[in-house]
Amino acid sequence: MTTDRTVRPARPEDARRLAELRWMFKEEDHERRPPASARSLEEAERWIRDRLAGGH
Repeated sequence: MTTDRTVRPARPEDARRLAELRWMFKEEDHERRPPASARSLEEAERWIRDRLAGGH
């Protein structure tokens, strides 16, 4: 079974999903609890959106 996938650069509208994935990775690394220094989901989303909108 094959599934077609498209790989493309992230866009600002992808920020929420990217922040969610980042949060999941942090939880995995720290036994289901991100470290106290981890940005909140909302902060991470804003940070990612700002970077993507700036061309990073």
